[in-house]
Amino acid sequence: MKNSNLFTTTIILLGVLFNMNITYAQTASGRIIYTTIEEARPAPKSMNGVSFQNGMFKARLETDNSKSPFNKATGVCENWLVPGENGNAFIHGVCIFADPDGSTFVTYSSSKAKDKSSTIHIKGGTGKFLNLDGTGTSSKTLPLDADLKVDDCCMSTWKIKYKM
Repeated sequence: MKNSNLFTTTIILLGVLFNMNITYAQTASGRIIYTTIEEARPAPKSMNGVSFQNGMFKARLETDNSKSPFNKATGVCENWLVPGENGNAFIHGVCIFADPDGSTFVTYSSSKAKDKSSTIHIKGGTGKFLNLDGTGTSSKTLPLDADLKVDDCCMSTWKIKYKM
């Protein structure tokens, strides 16, 4: 009987811990605003003759919740266009962001050219983002909202689930 009670108690505690982990998962969403540093350009061919394109952008995050730890983070992004079959190229990107306090984090994104959104992976860097881990989606590049500056080239909407 004692083993049965111990087993039941263990299952209940594991269930509570599992629920706590889910409860602590947070979400964030908003806009990523890009300013072009360098236009997409052909990069040198690889050793086997495949051509790639890449571009560099400055980026800033604006979150739907002004108290989000990601609000007003700024960074630099680079993306690569890798040729694919039937014109459906692969797009890979990386951004390094810093918030106004100087804490940093990194995002990785990937998609195919014909996809409507990209998959985002977000990882910690320094400061309050040291243990950051999350995933989400980002829309493909959209026209600018009316409130954005002329220097901005484009934007995406994004939503992530994360834990810190």
